[in-house]
Amino acid sequence: PEAPGAPPATAADGLSQRWEELLNLIIRPRRHSYTPANLGPPHFTVQGKSFERTDVQIRNPSGLVLQGSWFQPVREERVSTKMACVIACHGNAGSRCFALEMVKHILPYNITLFCFDFAGSGLSEGKYVSLGYWEKYDLGAVVSYLLATGTVSRIGLWGRSMGAVTAIMYAADHPVAAICADSPFASLYKVMVDLVKSRKKWIPEGLVSLAAGQIRRGIQQRAHFDIRQLNTEEYARRCMVPCVLAHATGDDFISISHHEALARVWAGDYLALRVAGDHGSQRPGSFFRAVREFFILHLTPNSTLARELKWKPTKAASRGRTAPAVEPTSCMDCCIC
Repeated sequence: PEAPGAPPATAADGLSQRWEELLNLIIRPRRHSYTPANLGPPHFTVQGKSFERTDVQIRNPSGLVLQGSWFQPVREERVSTKMACVIACHGNAGSRCFALEMVKHILPYNITLFCFDFAGSGLSEGKYVSLGYWEKYDLGAVVSYLLATGTVSRIGLWGRSMGAVTAIMYAADHPVAAICADSPFASLYKVMVDLVKSRKKWIPEGLVSLAAGQIRRGIQQRAHFDIRQLNTEEYARRCMVPCVLAHATGDDFISISHHEALARVWAGDYLALRVAGDHGSQRPGSFFRAVREFFILHLTPNSTLARELKWKPTKAASRGRTAPAVEPTSCMDCCIC
């Protein structure tokens, strides 16, 4: 019911509200609310080993402060001064809390874990997200910070959705040892057109292109980037970094056709994983095991752990190369069902 004295709602008001909803799905989704306490205790143990979390602040090229956390072994239990590090890159409605499920899969294997809130997300400064366009500069600032410490050897990137796209875009032009890209889109414009089509009750089929153009202009005015420039395929064509390309078979937000498009053009070696579920569903344990072993191989190739893994080469369909990646331990044909 309307408040007393409020002007009557009109059809134009309703349409305007729907446009806002579409814009916000892309550049201003619900911001994840949490406190540092949600990240757990600063000192903890995993598999009998002792670790610590250090919270840091990093300024991105636009001057915005990013909130981050670095999970590492305590000084007495480091295997060397320089250790490999996986950087967790969250989705457009996520935060660094995304990395908490990775802790037990990464830390016990002599790899450190860094997570942070992109600008416009979580506790970091900023108003909008850009689905990878500006986020790749945030990631660059994080990588520079880590390398400047002198305690990082190889870097891996583990991203989901927006974070996966960011990882691919960054790795195409910078030295990275390995990537796990879970649910990336091949083209943001295609995602947006699909979103518009899903609103067919109030956007006639013949007006989809017009509506997409209006949303594109709205995003340019507010978040200062052009969705036409977010074409992940173009970055995949020149990305030589070994990659796990993962996608959920029931994803109705970013359809699996995006996964297939990226696999077709990926320049380097890749391991294609398909999981049951949808865009935001929890990934199964077998998925985490496969990704963990992939990172062990590429981030710590000379370690005892890497030598002990039983590898079965997987042929990269796009180029006919043999991808140096582990098969998932619980299923066949690189598919987690």
